[in-house]
Amino acid sequence: MKTFSVRKPTAMQNRQGSPAAGSAHAAHTRSSVDFALELRGTQLKGRTRAHHQRNLSVTLLKRKQCEQAEQPARKRSRHNDAKTASPTETAPWCHSKLHLTEVHRTDIINIKMLDDEVIGAFQMLLQEAFPDISGWQAPALAVHKELGYIQRTGLSVQIHNNLSSHWLTSARTRAGIFVADSLLTSPNPAIARQLVDIYCYDNQSFIDVTFLSCQRQIGSLQCGDFSIFNASIFAMCIDAKSSQLERLFSSAHFDQGAMRDHMLECLKAGQFLSPLQLSSTPRVVLLQPTTYRIDCFSLTWTTLQ
Repeated sequence: MKTFSVRKPTAMQNRQGSPAAGSAHAAHTRSSVDFALELRGTQLKGRTRAHHQRNLSVTLLKRKQCEQAEQPARKRSRHNDAKTASPTETAPWCHSKLHLTEVHRTDIINIKMLDDEVIGAFQMLLQEAFPDISGWQAPALAVHKELGYIQRTGLSVQIHNNLSSHWLTSARTRAGIFVADSLLTSPNPAIARQLVDIYCYDNQSFIDVTFLSCQRQIGSLQCGDFSIFNASIFAMCIDAKSSQLERLFSSAHFDQGAMRDHMLECLKAGQFLSPLQLSSTPRVVLLQPTTYRIDCFSLTWTTLQ
């Protein structure tokens, strides 16, 4: 970078006149550009004012570039971190092990549909509460056909997404394979495939899955809420007989309006708390239990009852 020095005019030069004082008007009137040029020490003999202005702009640009290059890396790093900070950092409203964000909290409060990260967080809490039950696989696995769910041979519980923006829950209990769905009463091709991936043994040609009669959700956005609480019922009653499960799910009555507050309490505590308080408001129950036979090869199904 060029540097310039200011040379103070001698007394003789002042008497004889200088290039900067070529006219009486210029001697008494100075523009802001002249003043800036004088401060920057760039008043060179024989240069025009426009040339001085270009030099000043180039000099300021070069100085700015040099200052940025010389700035300590750690200071730049702090500046960049502050500028790119977003609500993706773990928020204090939930337990740090869950790695949820302020965006998730906002979605929960505003009764938006739960995403796979919130569902995964609750599966983690349920797995910790019921360590003898397997399953609890990441719902995102269902999106990748080359991956899919891993086969489970023991007692297990799984929350599914049917790839049409809907959550539901399945379980292999001691009484068989069951599904609790707060909106639908039959599988779709995506759910049929997921159930076969998890529950079909290598030598099986079909599996029988019973869709239980259970509480129907109000609206279309809280299927994830019901899938979580239905998963807790499966986990608590994994040893129940088929008739007991049917009776339990058909009589379960969750307070849908209190679900999100209860979920926030669980996330903050970092554990799945006691079951949600039952509601005294009227509820709608889905139809009678229906059992489907799903072909493990063609992924088609027929109704048994």
